[in-house]
Amino acid sequence: MKDKKSGNIVYLLIFIVTIGMFIISACQEKKKEIVKPKTYSQVMIDSKSGTQFQLDTSQIYITAINSSNDTIWKTDPWKDNHLGEYRVKRPIIRYFMLGTDEISGKMAIQICYDNSQFGSVDLKTGAFIFQGQD
Repeated sequence: MKDKKSGNIVYLLIFIVTIGMFIISACQEKKKEIVKPKTYSQVMIDSKSGTQFQLDTSQIYITAINSSNDTIWKTDPWKDNHLGEYRVKRPIIRYFMLGTDEISGKMAIQICYDNSQFGSVDLKTGAFIFQGQD
């Protein structure tokens, strides 16, 4: 009878240790998600106009520079449009690419912030059109 009880206790201890290891592993994975990836600058060039659109290394400002190397406009879409705090205190741009704006049907810079707010930036004026948040 004692052998059966001892066997059950061993299995229970193995179960508890396994669950503990699973919880520790899950917590360590959570920590990895909190660490923000390194930031980097990005440059896109409009082949029709030769205009460069630069996302700075802080991933906050977008600058349009024409083929003569003159700054056409510079914008911080989140701040300039008074978007409120949502999920993070100060969001940064994670998605930045040329595409067709769904509202106007014109070419625009499509952006999405790390807090899931998104919209498009007009290529000529730098005006931001907020399209929503997830």
